[in-house]
Amino acid sequence: MNETNDVGVRDERYNKKNLGREITEIEKLQLHLDTLLEILFKHEIINKKEYLRTLSMNTNEYSKATSFQERDSEI
Repeated sequence: MNETNDVGVRDERYNKKNLGREITEIEKLQLHLDTLLEILFKHEIINKKEYLRTLSMNTNEYSKATSFQERDSEI
């Protein structure tokens, strides 16, 4: 019987036993996101260049915002 996995997908291939080390929930999430992005890029649903540029900008903004928050909490 197929059971629903942690992301709600009913698929025997997803539920196979892992023969390597156990992966963390964060690693699983990263693998899901990487796979999803790979499919979206492959089918040209998302422009990879635009995605990477936007990601870089958002990462920089987040980094600056958290830096300011840390400085404020130190004061």
